[in-house]
Amino acid sequence: MLDRPDHTRLIARPAKVLPVAQLVRGKRIEEVADLLPRLFNLCRAAQRAAVRAALGLEVTAADMQAVRREIQREHELRLSVLLPLAFGLPAGEGLRLFPATPQQFEAFMLSDDPLARLLRRVGRVFGPGRAVAQGLELPTAENGFTPGAVENSVAARVAQDPVMRHVQARHGRGPLWRTVARAVELRKLTEGWQPRIQQTPWGVLAPAARGVYALTATLGNDRVETFHRVTPTDHLLASGGILQASLDTLPDRAHADKLLAILDPCSPVTLTEVPAHA
Repeated sequence: MLDRPDHTRLIARPAKVLPVAQLVRGKRIEEVADLLPRLFNLCRAAQRAAVRAALGLEVTAADMQAVRREIQREHELRLSVLLPLAFGLPAGEGLRLFPATPQQFEAFMLSDDPLARLLRRVGRVFGPGRAVAQGLELPTAENGFTPGAVENSVAARVAQDPVMRHVQARHGRGPLWRTVARAVELRKLTEGWQPRIQQTPWGVLAPAARGVYALTATLGNDRVETFHRVTPTDHLLASGGILQASLDTLPDRAHADKLLAILDPCSPVTLTEVPAHA
């Protein structure tokens, strides 16, 4: 039973976005490659690698190592500082190697490790089946370039990990599953996982700290003729997407800010109460 009136609901209103396609149309390729990471300085390394790949420019091993370090840094910051503070816990210390099996995970959850304390708090605040977004497709070459309801997230990238499958089976695709995903990916980074850009018939899919960027461009005379960019936040905020599905199954509106801290949109979002049918 949701702990709020059944005649209203929360919806997310995103901030106005920059008209990227208009801004870059007609500009020289190298100029656009330099401009995009400055316009969107969150995940700057991922932005740089993604746009260079979409424009047919060289993406070096150093570029992808920068993406790797950026993903690691973003996950560590959120798990050890930002989320503990959001949940009323002290900022943690350096993160240890995360469990690799469900049995190890259950033992870890009983420990006094700062990350275990955070995960227990997330699990208590939301509970199994609460603030979940079930059944969304994982991002693919077919759906990644359309800003619809897609599970474009860190969790999507590690969804087949045994610990992730264990948490999903018990709690659903909710806040605990999404928080665990960052720790699982940190483990995979220590095990040698390297982010890679996927070339598709529609454009490129490029990894970033929040999920996958989808970019496509057409070029002519060393200039950009068309440009299309879909981000993890576009998928997060889509109608029926992760955020709205999570809000619709959120038991207590007092925890909406904590939910946003976990979902981590890359642009400001305002939550508004509206009639249930809106």
